[in-house]
Amino acid sequence: MPVKRTVAAAKLRGLLEEIPSLKQQRNSEQFKKWRKETKVAIKKTFGDDSNRSSEFEKIRYAPRLVVWGRGDNDSQYQHTHERGLETASAMLQSMLEEVDEYGQDAESC
Repeated sequence: MPVKRTVAAAKLRGLLEEIPSLKQQRNSEQFKKWRKETKVAIKKTFGDDSNRSSEFEKIRYAPRLVVWGRGDNDSQYQHTHERGLETASAMLQSMLEEVDEYGQDAESC
C-alpha cells in the first residue's frame, strides 16, 4: 500500500538531499544504507510492481568492466559512482515532482 503523499515527498526529498554527501562514500556503509532506504521508499511510494523501482535498480555505481593495468581504475570507479548518483538524483527529483503533482496516484497517470 503506497504511503501518504506528504510522507512520501518528505522521504524522497531527504534521500535526494543526502546525495552530495555520498559522492566520496563509494562502497561505504552510509552509501549502502542510502541505496537500501531509497529502494524501500520507491516501493512504498509507487508500489512493489512499479517501473520506477526496476529503473532505480538498473543504475550502475561501479563500472561493468575494468581492465586491470590500463589507466587509473580508482578514477573509473569514482567516475561511475558519481555518475550513478547523478542519475539517481535526476530520477528522485522526477519522482518527487510526480508525487507533488499527482499525489498517490502517480503510477496511474
